[in-house]
Amino acid sequence: MSQVVSQEVKPPRYQVVAPMVVAKTTTTEGVKLLNFYQRAILPGDVPADQIERFLRRRLIVQIGENGVPVEAAPPAQPAKGGRPPKTAG
Repeated sequence: MSQVVSQEVKPPRYQVVAPMVVAKTTTTEGVKLLNFYQRAILPGDVPADQIERFLRRRLIVQIGENGVPVEAAPPAQPAKGGRPPKTAG
């Protein structure tokens, strides 16, 4: 009998790169529009349509579990011999 290991899928996280964004989120006082300043991590309950709009306008970036933007790494360029460099992973 094999044991199935469930891996928890974590929702994507987003960091503000603009000077400030205003996003809808739930507080102890109900749903509010709050200011999030550069380098802030947005709460997980910001509506998807707002996230999409912020991404389109490049006001936020998606970050990985290590806190580094997902798209920060430039694509590997082939060396003068033709083969691209090996990447970890």
